Amino acid sequence: VSIELVPARLKPAGARTALDAVGDTVAGADLLPGDQLVAARLVPAEVVTEVVTDKVQVSALFAPERAVGGALVKGDLVGVYISFEPFDIASAGQQATDGTAPETTVALAPGDTAPSTTQGPTSTPNVTRLEFQNVLVTNVQTISAPVSPDTTDGVGVVQVTGSQYVITLALSPEQSERFVFATEFGRVWLSIDPASVADDGTRLVTLGTVFAVVK
Repeated sequence: VSIELVPARLKPAGARTALDAVGDTVAGADLLPGDQLVAARLVPAEVVTEVVTDKVQVSALFAPERAVGGALVKGDLVGVYISFEPFDIASAGQQATDGTAPETTVALAPGDTAPSTTQGPTSTPNVTRLEFQNVLVTNVQTISAPVSPDTTDGVGVVQVTGSQYVITLALSPEQSERFVFATEFGRVWLSIDPASVADDGTRLVTLGTVFAVVK
C-alpha cells in the first residue's frame, strides 16, 4: 500500500488516510491494485473467519516455539517461513518418463579428448524463506489449555501452557501444495504478520547470505 494524492472528487466516503486508522481490522473483501482503502471494506477479524469460501484450509502440527509461543488465535494473520535441508540435485531434478533419472551430457572444450572431471555441486544448500504473508488463521487447537496471562508477579508475564498446537491456515490451492510439501519434507515457522507489514528485503536465505564474507 502507499499514500497518494487524489482529486477531492475521486476520494470516496470513509477513505483511510493513514495506516494507523486500520487498527486491528482486516480486509472484509478482496483488495485490488489501485483500490482506495475505505472503512467499509475493513471489518473485525472474527467476522471474516466465520466462513472461508475462496481458500483451501490446511492444518499442521506446531511446537510452541514455531507458532509464536502458542499465542496465535483464530483470526490472526501470519507469515509462513519454510526451511529445507540440502536436497540431492540429481534426485530433485525432473525424472524421465520411464522413471529413470535424466541423462546428463558434458560439453568438451576445444582440444579436450575426454570429459572434464570437474563437477558442480551435488546438493542444494540449506535454505529458508518467508514464503507467504498475511495468511489467515481459521482455527487453533491444542491438547492442553491455551496461552493465558500469569499476573501473580504483578508483571503479567504470558506463560506457554500448550505443548503442541494444530493450526489451520487459509491458503490458495497453489500455496497449499507448497505448504504441505514443506511440512512433509522441511520445517515450517509462523510469525505474527499484520497486513500493514511489507515484505521489503525478504529473500531466499542460505549460509552465504546470512554471513557477509570479508575478503
